[in-house]
Amino acid sequence: GSLETTSNISGSAVSTGSFGRLEVGSATIQIPSNGFITMGSIDGNVKNTRFGNNVGQNLQSGGTENSLFGEDAGSTLTTGDKNVAMGVESLGNAAGDSQNVAIGYRALKSLNTTNGSNVAVGFGAGEDLSTGTFNVLVGYGAETQANDDTNSIVIGGQDAVGLGDNSTVIGDSN
Repeated sequence: GSLETTSNISGSAVSTGSFGRLEVGSATIQIPSNGFITMGSIDGNVKNTRFGNNVGQNLQSGGTENSLFGEDAGSTLTTGDKNVAMGVESLGNAAGDSQNVAIGYRALKSLNTTNGSNVAVGFGAGEDLSTGTFNVLVGYGAETQANDDTNSIVIGGQDAVGLGDNSTVIGDSN
């Protein structure tokens, strides 16, 4: 079936069933059984925005103000706050992590710390960082030197690697 409208639609509805597919004009929205589209508050998840398969699927009432987009983005996040994850498996292992920004395929995928305050932008940026805090990683595969670095800034492409805690690398570190 399809939905066609010539004026504004308003109101609300609740369903415990499956919609399968929603067609609006030539566009199709399909939400599989493990998919989420949540904006606002639901089940105690205050101010979370989720879009994608398995995205934020483990959020609990303590996990608030997160924006999660892409399959498995923030999928293990439970009580973490104020995170942004955009990309498949971005922020994928985080549980109680807070104040992180992960943009790109598998960005900050291994991170699982508390109050990480990390920023990773790029394909695989910060993918191996597990317990580090206050790091900025920008570029294709940009990584810290160790998986627990703190205050490391790495800006570069083609797998640029940091030099350790409290260091800055722009370009290739070699």
